[in-house]
Amino acid sequence: MQIAVVTGAAAGNGKSIATGLARAGARVVLADKDKAGAVAAAKEIADEGYDAIGFGLDVSHKGSCDDLAAAVADTYGDTSILVNNAGIVQRVGIAEENFLESAERQYSVNALGVVHMVRSLLPALQRTKGRIVNIGSIASVQATTGGIGYGMSKGAVLLATKTLAVELADHGIRVNAIAPGIIETAMTVPTRANPEKAKGYTDRIPLKRFGQPDELVGPVLFLVSDQSSYVNGILLPVDGGYLAG
Repeated sequence: MQIAVVTGAAAGNGKSIATGLARAGARVVLADKDKAGAVAAAKEIADEGYDAIGFGLDVSHKGSCDDLAAAVADTYGDTSILVNNAGIVQRVGIAEENFLESAERQYSVNALGVVHMVRSLLPALQRTKGRIVNIGSIASVQATTGGIGYGMSKGAVLLATKTLAVELADHGIRVNAIAPGIIETAMTVPTRANPEKAKGYTDRIPLKRFGQPDELVGPVLFLVSDQSSYVNGILLPVDGGYLAG
């Protein structure tokens, strides 16, 4: 049985991905800085009859990632699937006084959080010839006004994905990423609640709507399955065609 770790899994995209992995047969660890939320989300999955457990986690601290890796090993064994979903977004322009603080915080969570989790779980992933899926963003490749801190961090996720795919291939580990567009979660409320911003996005999206968290599940399941055995180092947009425009 596959053992999957999903970060940022208390709600939104992470919760949907974790639920999808559990329904596909994996034992799932839901990890989040909101420990109570992760535990509650895991209970919802367990109440459906699947195997899931929640833990607290701060991906910006390597020690917290090490603690989670040890807990997963004690509870389930070696991790075979890692989904690096934990992330934050702060729209702070480069001329604003708190720009540097904001940019560093986003980088520590969104980019270094990926690296910390991979390093902490690497021995287990090597033993299982595991699969890693990083959650990038359309901002990994597309600039937005006021989004330099977020874009820098998500651009780093893309390059980390490609570099890890090359570096870890000798261990039988595949590393890929998905790039969600505007998905209807709490994180995107400021964009969706602004009529002008919302229209700017939907006008460009060929499908003319925002996405749902459950629509990320299929792409993740594909990338961690044997059906994608020759897929390595890609960024798969899940954006309704936004980046195709």
